[in-house]
Amino acid sequence: MIANRVGAAARAAVWGLLAGTILHFIAFAGPARAREDASAWAESGPSRARLIWAGRISFQERQVAAAGIEIALEPGWRTAWRSPEGGEPPTFDWGNSANLRLAEVLWPAPSRLSLAEGAAVAGYAQRVVFPVLIAPEREDLPVKLALGITYSVCSESCKPVTARLELEIGAAEEGGQSEAVRAALELVPRVQAQGVYCPHSFIAGARRTVDGRPALVIKTAFDERATKLELFAEAPDGHIVPPAIEQPHNARGRSHFILTFPDEKQAMALRGQLLRLTLASDLGSCETTWRVK
Repeated sequence: MIANRVGAAARAAVWGLLAGTILHFIAFAGPARAREDASAWAESGPSRARLIWAGRISFQERQVAAAGIEIALEPGWRTAWRSPEGGEPPTFDWGNSANLRLAEVLWPAPSRLSLAEGAAVAGYAQRVVFPVLIAPEREDLPVKLALGITYSVCSESCKPVTARLELEIGAAEEGGQSEAVRAALELVPRVQAQGVYCPHSFIAGARRTVDGRPALVIKTAFDERATKLELFAEAPDGHIVPPAIEQPHNARGRSHFILTFPDEKQAMALRGQLLRLTLASDLGSCETTWRVK
């Protein structure tokens, strides 16, 4: 009887020790895994940001090493795209990184977000992942990603947020955030060219007078299965470009957008400038350039 009690007590002690060891291992392994695939969140008011690691994934028919900059926002808040129309664009400083030759940040196509006063701006709501193509100095050594990021958080007004994010990765290793980065890469516009499928594409543009005001008229073509057509225009050197407003379709598979200027001076400032046009839809997006005549 005593022997049985001792045996039971010993077994209970052993199982208790094993359970404690397993729990300790799980507690240790979880954060260690998170450190490999994602940095800690940097929180500031209604937003938070972190770095995530995808590893080597396919992008436009080639294998790339890719990370991501993830920004999450509370309901009712947004952040800006690379165009200043919806707030100051994000800036990225990789200067404190180690063994990093290249970090190329890519831009998913934005959405047209409605504001309380009835206007609309280009930007991102709720969540955005900016894909980052990574190239190390030496493939056989780990890469330390050290990012200083400044981005806008906007509701009725905008304010800047600054964060410092760090993540150590092995450039040849797989990462646990591949699905998130792959989904973000799918939202990066392709360059409109022969042989590239563009569900919404540029046809032509011209300067016109519309309802007595100077304007640009941009004609586009779209796959008839596509919805949520959007056009975003950007000019170099800080020139102001009005939002592009889609007009009712007057032909099958054809649409046009009007960018109306408040005065002739602003319209003439774009003469000769090379505009970058991003044409988005629910089926994907493409970008191209057009010089204003």
